[in-house]
Amino acid sequence: MSEINHRWLKDNHGDRYFPVTHSDAVLGIHTTDWQPLELINGAKNAEGYTKSQYKYDEFFGIKQLTLIIWAQNITEDKAFAKLPEDYVRESGHVFNAVGTIRQYPNKFVIYPNGEIEFAKHYENSWNSSKYAGLETTWQL
Repeated sequence: MSEINHRWLKDNHGDRYFPVTHSDAVLGIHTTDWQPLELINGAKNAEGYTKSQYKYDEFFGIKQLTLIIWAQNITEDKAFAKLPEDYVRESGHVFNAVGTIRQYPNKFVIYPNGEIEFAKHYENSWNSSKYAGLETTWQL
């Protein structure tokens, strides 16, 4: 190598390269920035929590989606958010939702068309001022 540029490493031809430990040096990695989750039907982000969002990543052909939901003003069995259909399996998804303490776990149901619904446990009381949350990752 010619000289070491402390800002960027360069090869003998003056082209920039990344050390092996840098993620840009590894082929097969594709990530996106966090995208806001589309909240619908009056739902809103829960105050004081991370905003509802998702992120797509691909590592060596393995595709995955990370989803964060912290929402309130949601009603049972009514869609409150929508993901792009490309990020949902044909069978859909069901996840436990975190919420008010001392309750049975509620659920988030993600349908193949990308719509996300809230389903409360039959023994829980629920009103739209309460919040529900989920942070998960799944392979596509």
